[in-house]
Amino acid sequence: MLIPVGQENAIVRRDPWVALAVIVLNVLVAAPVFLLQPARTDAIRDAALRFEEYVVQHPYLDVPTELKPLVPAEALGKLAQIRARATQLGRLPPPEKLQKEQDELRARGSALLKAREALPWVRWGFVPAKPSLLTAFTSTWIHVGWLHLLGNLLFFFATAPFLEDAWGRALFAAFYVASGLVAVATHAVYSAGSLVPLVGASGAIAGVMGAFLIRLGASRIRFLFLPLFVLPFFRVTLLLPAFVVLPFWFLGQHWLARQAVAGDGVAYWAHVGGFAFGMVVAGVLRLAKVEERFIHPAIEARVSLVQDAALERANEARFAGDWATARREIRAALTKDPASLDGWREACEIALASGDAKELERAAPRLLELYAKAGEAPLGERFVQEVVRDHPRLAGPRFLLAAAAFLGRTGDGRAALELYTRVHEESPDAEEAFLALVRSGEVLSRAGNSQRARECYAAARTHRACTGHWPARLDGLAAALPS
Repeated sequence: MLIPVGQENAIVRRDPWVALAVIVLNVLVAAPVFLLQPARTDAIRDAALRFEEYVVQHPYLDVPTELKPLVPAEALGKLAQIRARATQLGRLPPPEKLQKEQDELRARGSALLKAREALPWVRWGFVPAKPSLLTAFTSTWIHVGWLHLLGNLLFFFATAPFLEDAWGRALFAAFYVASGLVAVATHAVYSAGSLVPLVGASGAIAGVMGAFLIRLGASRIRFLFLPLFVLPFFRVTLLLPAFVVLPFWFLGQHWLARQAVAGDGVAYWAHVGGFAFGMVVAGVLRLAKVEERFIHPAIEARVSLVQDAALERANEARFAGDWATARREIRAALTKDPASLDGWREACEIALASGDAKELERAAPRLLELYAKAGEAPLGERFVQEVVRDHPRLAGPRFLLAAAAFLGRTGDGRAALELYTRVHEESPDAEEAFLALVRSGEVLSRAGNSQRARECYAAARTHRACTGHWPARLDGLAAALPS
């Protein structure tokens, strides 16, 4: 099972208030619905049982017209045969009694319909056979269970804040509502005449995913892999490109929609319609350069995260996967302002997104130095954790040395020792391994662990990179340790 838990470049210029509002509203709507669900489910179960019992006892009666769409066609056919046979053989009750029984069946059917209509997803869901603009809107805020809600919101959380950041709050809000309506309309076309209510935000969220594919397709989405049925305690985090994951999901939904599996409870055509609508809207906005002409100037007038034009262009090129332009623009931005923390962070993001280990080794030490000077140790620690966890292939010896030195300066000696140990274990003959031994000894010495510090200095003393002034320096460091 793959569960989306975020996006690789989780940086936005402004708080995504619209996306957060959508999440909060969905939860607020769901809470009372789910609390009342057991009582209403029991009521409809009791009403259905009373209706079914009476039908079984009086199979020759006519099922009320308003209930026929809810009764399987096979059952209706059998009841019609029983009624025709009873009529042919003259076994129907006298007309007066028959009318009373028919009225009783109609009363029980009305009670069943009343209990069913009290269910939120029936009352506020969109019924293709009875279309209305109100339920087309309200259906996108109703869910049938916490898993249904959580599954939708996880995909929304992984994509919506970043699309809102690119498009602005007003456009994103309008787009989200429109995506939901288009998804509902698509479902109505392919399920015309159906009395099964459509509920859930998945159609609108599919629209967000389709737009995300066109606008931010080069981004990588973080997934948590849970092999529940094989290794229940095994957890793996994966970073998968949006341009691979999202088209695969869309094609899967389209294939399932064409299978027209009855009764599976999933509105696949709503997903297909919403996703296609999102792609079209994002494509039109890109071709018309709406962001460049109207949205970005308005946002940048209110925020200061991206101040330099070259830095903004580098950011845009990174999201578009244009690494050559991104590198060129970030070099221009850093030439203009060599102490730009935002600039060096963007340089690291470009290196990570493009898989450039050498560029990361160049940019990361400078970024960590600026984090330390700015008193932003938590941000630096989070950056180190993300690289080590999500990009182990790019976390080479030089990066690990710089990261360990930063962690040692900010007081996390244990984490620093872990990275130094990793450098020594992965590249024991490299010069970086020698430096890792020396710095491990310094960290242990400051921590008061003289014995282990002495062992690190001794190991460094025998390393092939221990030349020049190093032997004498290591002897001095070891001699200065308390015995």
